[in-house]
Amino acid sequence: MNNKELSYDVNYFKNLKLDGNGISSLVDGVVGHYVEMKKAIEREETIRENIKANKEIEICKIKETTKIILTYLEKSYDERKTQFENYFNRIDKALELHDVNALGILVAGVVELSKNTPFKDLVNVAQVQSDLADPNKVWEL
Repeated sequence: MNNKELSYDVNYFKNLKLDGNGISSLVDGVVGHYVEMKKAIEREETIRENIKANKEIEICKIKETTKIILTYLEKSYDERKTQFENYFNRIDKALELHDVNALGILVAGVVELSKNTPFKDLVNVAQVQSDLADPNKVWEL
C-alpha cells in the first residue's frame, strides 16, 4: 500500500454527505486503511524477526566453523610436534651410531615435513568438520 492509496482526495471530503451513508462510508474507509496498515506492520515485523533469526543462525555457523578450524589446527600441530620430536630423537640415535645413511633419510624427512602446512588441508571446511566428528579418523600429516 503506498501513500497515494492512504491519502484521501480533498474532493472526497468536500462532497461527503454527513448523513448515515456518508459517515458509514468514511468510517469503513478509515477502518479499512487501519486494517491494511496493521497487516503491513505485521508483515514488516515478521520480516525483521526473520532477519534477526537468520543473523543469529549465521553467527552460530561462524562460531562453530571457528571452533572446528581451531580444533583442527590444535590437533594437526600436536601431531606435527610429535612427528618432529620422533625425527629428532631418531636423528640423535643415528648420530650416536654414526649411521650416515639413516641420518640422511631422517633429515630429508624433517625437510619434507617442514614443507607441509596444516593450512592447506583447510580448503574444505565441511570435510574437516566431518573428519573431526569421526573418532576413527586417522590424521596423516
